Parts: sequence; structure tokens; C-alpha cells
Amino acid sequence: MEPSDFSDVSRAVIECKTFCEANNISDPTNILKIFKGLMVTGRPLDLDETSLTTGISGETNFIMIDRNDVIRTSFDEINDIPDLRKCLEVQFYGEVSITYNLLS
Repeated sequence: MEPSDFSDVSRAVIECKTFCEANNISDPTNILKIFKGLMVTGRPLDLDETSLTTGISGETNFIMIDRNDVIRTSFDEINDIPDLRKCLEVQFYGEVSITYNLLS
């Protein structure tokens, strides 16, 4: 990780702490949701009504990995990612990904 990554993490932790203290939030699940909103960039992690009809859009870190060697190939790919705050989009070698529109 680059030093700038640590400053982004530190900044998100401080903002989360400040927000939770100001709003009297102490439930760990709620704290993690707030932190996720501050830390994760690009495509949202959560589905909502809009994403069910229009699909999910936003920047991701695309990686291709070997289903039979997930750990090693994932680390090899992740080591080359410049912005670790974006969601991962994973595809396995030799497999075709298919996106279905569930409401068609």
C-alpha cells in the first residue's frame, strides 16, 4: 500500500468516529455501515430498488483469478491495484460472466 492509502483510511476512521460520537451511534453494525460509506468508492456494494431495474454501475477493480488457486491468484492481482478502495469485480479464468435483468 502506498502512504496515500493510509491517509485515506485514517481520514475515513476519523470521520466515522466523529460522526458516530456526534450522533450517539454505538452499535457495531451501524458503525461498520457508516465506515463502509466513507471508505468504499466506485460501484455501491448494496442493491436497492433502482439497481434492480437499471443495474449496478460505477467503477470497480476488475481481476481475473483461477478458481483452483484463488488465494495466490487473487493476491497476485490485488498487488497490482492502484486504488484498493474500489469494489472488486472478479471473473474466473475460462468462465464467461452473464448478467441477468431479473425484471424483464
